[in-house]
Amino acid sequence: MIPIDGEWNCVERLDAHDIEVDGRVQCEFCRTAIRWIHVLVHDEVAERRFAGCCCAARLCEGYNAEESERAFKNKCDRRVRFVDLSRWTVSRTNPTNIFREMRLPSGRVRVVIFLKDGRYGVVISDLKKGSPTFSPGRYSTRAEALVMAFELFESMKGEQ
Repeated sequence: MIPIDGEWNCVERLDAHDIEVDGRVQCEFCRTAIRWIHVLVHDEVAERRFAGCCCAARLCEGYNAEESERAFKNKCDRRVRFVDLSRWTVSRTNPTNIFREMRLPSGRVRVVIFLKDGRYGVVISDLKKGSPTFSPGRYSTRAEALVMAFELFESMKGEQ
């Protein structure tokens, strides 16, 4: 039996389209179809549970599910726009590399996706200072590198 006290905690938010091809996921508490998933944990339940916004708000004491979901939707929208290849420029000197300029509160940066030794890397450089920030790993596909570039860019925004 699933406890319905206020001792649940949301540990993650997910987009149903990222985990199901058809994007069909049900809240495990009320069986409503949901797109935006709040992943809940409880000390007395071994598995993580998927909940919709209303159930997450009711089950998690002090958790603002609506604001959390809105922030997550906004981040997903930013990611879709970020990885859109029509917003990127192909390098004239090496057509496998792409770049785009973005704004941070501290100034403009150039985000570069480059191919080296068969793997993609990410570097973000401050256009005034020229100081580069590299992603920690290399990626097998350009799509994977684009998502990691987005995460690196988002983390840099948070540090400002």
